[in-house]
Amino acid sequence: MKRPMIKVGAFPYHKEIKNFDFSFQPSINKQQILDFTTLRFIENQENIVFLELSGVEKSHLKKTKLENRLANRLKHLAKYKLLIMNELGYLPIDKEDSKLFFQLIDIRYEKKSTIITMNINF
Repeated sequence: MKRPMIKVGAFPYHKEIKNFDFSFQPSINKQQILDFTTLRFIENQENIVFLELSGVEKSHLKKTKLENRLANRLKHLAKYKLLIMNELGYLPIDKEDSKLFFQLIDIRYEKKSTIITMNINF
């Protein structure tokens, strides 16, 4: 993935898979994670969900809706080949938030790839 896109993501830390200690969490399928690094799932327009991992984009969506900019924000988020939503469920999701989340997933479904990490089960 291009470096400028990492900057757009505003990740708090830069970490690389080569430095990940797979022995720390033996339940992780190392080969599957390494396969993700090929980015084949993006070419296939597939999604990834990581469950039970310990800020979510929905808060930005709710703010833009209040400012009447929701359609533009959803269009903006739909253009990325890969969208990462971290810690979904960390904060409570009310009915309005869930509608916004569904709209975002719906416009990306089978067109672009999305990675979701969450600390709750479906």
